[in-house]
Amino acid sequence: MFEQIFERLYYVSRHAAAPFAEERERYLAECVRRGEARVTVKRKADELYWVAHKLHVYRDLHLTLDQVRAAALDCDWKDRERAYGRKLNRRSTREQFVDSARPWLR
Repeated sequence: MFEQIFERLYYVSRHAAAPFAEERERYLAECVRRGEARVTVKRKADELYWVAHKLHVYRDLHLTLDQVRAAALDCDWKDRERAYGRKLNRRSTREQFVDSARPWLR
């Protein structure tokens, strides 16, 4: 699925090597099947990449909403800021984290 979303091999490999790759691919395939635009699915894939990295401390993805919110609060966003090349608004980043994780974890 990642090779259908991303054109560059670097991004395909990066997403495939990140935690919960199979689960993320399954969710993104469902988004494609529902007819979501490629740009929307790509945006979801990018966000879920960060979500998966932050939630990798859990053995599985059977998390409560409170656990997801707690993970968002406990996050050190420095790695994401480096990747984006700028400071992030921590509050909106945490909200986006929860908003992206919630439908994926359903």
